[in-house]
Amino acid sequence: MDRHRSFYADAVDALDIAVQLERDGVGPSTAGRYRHSDVFSLAEELYARVPRHALEPEEDETPARRGLVPAAAVGLLYLLAALLLRAVPVVGLTLPLVVPLAVYAFVHGAAAALVPSFGGPARRGSWAARGTLALGVGALLALAQPVGPAQIALALGVGMAEGCATWFRHIGRSHLQARSTREFRSRMRPVLPVTVLCFLGLLAGLTAVASTLTSAYGGHGGSDQAATLVEAGVSGLTPASWAAQGLAGVALLLAFLLRRCGRGASGLGVLVLACLGAVAARAIPGHAGLVACGCGFLLAVVGAWAWTALLSPASHRALREHRAAHRA
Repeated sequence: MDRHRSFYADAVDALDIAVQLERDGVGPSTAGRYRHSDVFSLAEELYARVPRHALEPEEDETPARRGLVPAAAVGLLYLLAALLLRAVPVVGLTLPLVVPLAVYAFVHGAAAALVPSFGGPARRGSWAARGTLALGVGALLALAQPVGPAQIALALGVGMAEGCATWFRHIGRSHLQARSTREFRSRMRPVLPVTVLCFLGLLAGLTAVASTLTSAYGGHGGSDQAATLVEAGVSGLTPASWAAQGLAGVALLLAFLLRRCGRGASGLGVLVLACLGAVAARAIPGHAGLVACGCGFLLAVVGAWAWTALLSPASHRALREHRAAHRA
């Protein structure tokens, strides 16, 4: 039992210990040798007798109050890349789709190299995994929107998604001392919707601002009235474009949340599904609304699974368990 003492000290409730005991082959007969009727009774005693670990900050975890600076740096890198791509058509050049994809993938890799906290637990993955993630982010940005104001806002949303994911995991780690998994989930249940709504609100605001500035630059804002410029900017995007922007934003945020909580493969799967939806929207331009509804339904199914995964205590203590396993 001593070799699992670190895990017992990190357990949220006795059920976590019972699951680990069953994985190690501890059954009713073994529990009987310790004068317990079943495994769960033994787990309750271990949970009561082993002192809880104090929640110590991990060396690669960025506190929420300092996480905005790296997130802003990431967003700035993506913003510069988006503005550069936006300037190319102005001079009369046409960009094939692979160019924005490659540029954004390169920026993702550069951000991972220049910003130490970017990626969190995913930084421990292999180069192939990190490269695949960079391609996934680049493909989503390039496919979801054409080069223009909406793509600029979505690119800047990468930094916002990183900041939201850092804040979410910081809140989750602060609640790991909950007395049970049920209490932990009840504490975290309102945090995830607030994170998503705040992100979507900021993304919508950035999209409107970028479209407004583009409309003013293009001569749509000849009046001096700010309301005229805002109306021209917002109306510059079709309902299908707004739907695509929202769906791509949610997919981007879910991918970053899952990656930050140690589920990088699941985050990559979300990006792949979003890219497939964007490809379908481009292949069937006359049925953009139908494609958007289908993508929204698929994203809702993925979101329901992500809800369960992100509200699990294991998603917020993955790194600590990883180190404990290596020490055992």
